[in-house]
Amino acid sequence: MVALLSIVWDASPVIVTLGPLSLRWYGILFSLGFVFGYVILDRVFKNEHVPLPLLDRLTLYMIVATVIGARLGHVF
Repeated sequence: MVALLSIVWDASPVIVTLGPLSLRWYGILFSLGFVFGYVILDRVFKNEHVPLPLLDRLTLYMIVATVIGARLGHVF
């Protein structure tokens, strides 16, 4: 009965392999999150009349912090 209620998740994390490089789902989703976040914040900054160079700096900090946090989360 318990076996009927379990879900087996065996999706491949790799989308496509190009030689020694492999494109993975989490990389695509991180990238899409950065792009959509930038587009949304661009509209917010324009509506609030905040200088756009601040958005570029914020985006850079966000990308670096996400990569470092993902690595630390994987290690710990």
